[in-house]
Amino acid sequence: MFSQRTSFRLKDFLRRLVTLVMTALLGLAPVRVDGVKLSVETPVTPETTTLCVTVQNDSRRTLSFGVDSFELMKEGVNGWEKLEKLPHAVIEIAQLLYPSDSTTIRVDLPALYGKTLSPGTYRFVFQFRMENRREPEYCMAQTDFIVAE
Repeated sequence: MFSQRTSFRLKDFLRRLVTLVMTALLGLAPVRVDGVKLSVETPVTPETTTLCVTVQNDSRRTLSFGVDSFELMKEGVNGWEKLEKLPHAVIEIAQLLYPSDSTTIRVDLPALYGKTLSPGTYRFVFQFRMENRREPEYCMAQTDFIVAE
């Protein structure tokens, strides 16, 4: 009888431990959410100097994000590779995007990356906070696009 009780307690402890660890890990990673859509103004070519990405907030919550709250990645032979931004000063001014609103993020490619984009497949990853709760959620949305020759 003692071993059954101990076994039950151990299983309960392990289940709680796994739940706690998973909750902590998920809390560190940005969450992908429905209701936030990204679209890249096309066509994008090697001559394009300004990448325009529209963010549409179809969620019921307000989004907040900084001027530089995105990453640009290129698909390579070893998977997705992050493009390195040039060292520059960014003024961290929060922008708000209310439910049912949209905004366009304009990326000056030569100023931010030192060049335009070569042909290939790219990913735009947008990072933001979902407000209107006691604690905001850190989230992300992404879209892929092709730079044609």
